[in-house]
Amino acid sequence: MQTLKRRAWQVMAGLLLVLTAFGTMAALGRQQAPKAAPTIKELLDADQKDRQGAMSLSQAQWKAISDRDTERRRIVHQMLESGALKTGEDFEDASVIFQHGDKPEDYLLAHVLAITAMAKGDANARWIAAATLDRYLQSIKQPQVFGTQYKWTEMKPKPHGATQAPYDKDLLSDPLRRESCVATYANQQKNVEAMKQGKDFPSPDGCPEKQ
Repeated sequence: MQTLKRRAWQVMAGLLLVLTAFGTMAALGRQQAPKAAPTIKELLDADQKDRQGAMSLSQAQWKAISDRDTERRRIVHQMLESGALKTGEDFEDASVIFQHGDKPEDYLLAHVLAITAMAKGDANARWIAAATLDRYLQSIKQPQVFGTQYKWTEMKPKPHGATQAPYDKDLLSDPLRRESCVATYANQQKNVEAMKQGKDFPSPDGCPEKQ
């Protein structure tokens, strides 16, 4: 009888050890499970969320956003190298992320990505194609041609004023600007005046809803 009890206890003890080990392995598995990589859409959503209320953000806040922008570009570079981006919309999203870079090469790549998006049938990428070209031109000290880029004239003691310079406004016609979903020159001037007053643009760029 004692032998049977001893064997029963040994079986229960063994079962308890197995269950404990299983639970420990499961917990370790949960702790070590790699975090799922963000999708290009999630990266774009984070990029846009960072820019909500852009007119009122401090320099410190923009520095933190710049750091996050750098990390987003790193991830998108990996996506491009692995061929993870497939659709026109994917490439348009990637273009927006690189448009928020900090050097000419970022803006040039953003422009190529926008052109690729258009080649894949994404007509809404027309605006980002224009904007990336403008930003690239200004980054190499050449005038923009569409008029998509606005900036403060002074940053201290706080951002104020507004300009589009350098800007070769006569190279393109307004009908051609509209083909690229860019506001007319007259409407751009309304945006400049609104920016000087810290107000939202009354005539933002944009593509027609139906293509």
